[in-house]
Amino acid sequence: MTEHDRFQVRVNDEQMARINIEASAALAESIDLYRRTTTSSPSTRY
Repeated sequence: MTEHDRFQVRVNDEQMARINIEASAALAESIDLYRRTTTSSPSTRY
């Protein structure tokens, strides 16, 4: 076993799927927040 192998993090398919779902949800929430804060009328932007 090499030094690299000892410190390698192993993620199984189920964990990777959960991480992917959580990351996708966080990205979608960020995009929604960005859209809500940048689509206000011009008179309220400044």
